[in-house]
This record gives sequence, structure tokens and C-alpha cells, in this order.
Amino acid sequence: MAENFKERTVRYLQDAHAAEGGIEEALKGYLNDSHDVNITAVFQTQLQNVQVTKDILETRLRELGEAPSSGKGFLNSVLGKLSELMHGAHDEYDSTTQNLIKAYSANQLKRGMYESLVAFTAIAGDTETHQIGTKLRDTAAGNADAIFPLISQYAQTALGASTIEGVGHASSGASVL
Repeated sequence: MAENFKERTVRYLQDAHAAEGGIEEALKGYLNDSHDVNITAVFQTQLQNVQVTKDILETRLRELGEAPSSGKGFLNSVLGKLSELMHGAHDEYDSTTQNLIKAYSANQLKRGMYESLVAFTAIAGDTETHQIGTKLRDTAAGNADAIFPLISQYAQTALGASTIEGVGHASSGASVL
């Protein structure tokens, strides 16, 4: 049986809430892995944003007479697979870089997820959910944009640490590879 507009909107909101819950758990792990105060601050800010987002989604679900789903949902499964693909860091620099990549990817996934909510609710005429989706999509895009330059910056710190430990000589201008 086909879903009506409200049922589909509720499913999108429940899936988004479940995805945010998965991201929340991942960010807690990234915080535990982080050895850099600046990166820890980034992950802490991301975690706070996720918690606010979950509250927004839950509030909207309750306004629609529904509740967050107890299931993990498709997008949460995708996030789990992403974590499985990006494992095996050899040191704290690799670990932090991989965690930044995963946080960036999660925000891009959220951006797409909320874009689909925005597009659907525009057609469905649900102005309130449309506005929420737009705000959350734009927040995810901003978060991804803030994380992206940190990936290369942090990946480069591994080279600096290697040269300090005597692995390479970056100051000579020659490649250390």
C-alpha cells in the first residue's frame, strides 16, 4: 500500500532521527580517540549540533502525533558500513584523519538526506517540516564545509611528526616517500 504524505514525512523524520543517533554514537567514539584539543573541540561542537538536531526532529515527530523510531534505519546502516570501511589506523594521526573524513562524510550524507526531505515537503505542502529540513540541510552543509579543510591540515601533521621522529626530512624539499 502506498504511503500518504504524512506517513512518508514521518518515515523521513524517523529515518533522520535514527541517522542522527548513529552519528551521535560515532562522534562520541571520535571524541574518545582524539588526542588534539582543536579536533576534540570540533567533534564536541558536532556532537552538540547532533543533539539539538535530534531534539528538533523528535519535537516535529510529536507534533505530527508520532515518535522516533526504535529501529536503526537504512541511513544508520550506511553510516555503520562507512565506519567498517575506514578502519585500521596505524597511529593517532591516521585515526584522527579518518575520523575527520567520517565526520565530513556523515555531514554530506545528512545534507542529502535533508535535501530529500525539503524536496518532498515542498510538494506535500508541509511548510513547517520544509523549513526544518532546509535549516538542517544548510547546517549539515556548513558543518561539512568547516570539517573539509581540517582533513588535509591534520593529514599533514603526520608528516611533521614523522620528520620530528626521524622518519623523513621534509625540510630538504625532497619527498619523504
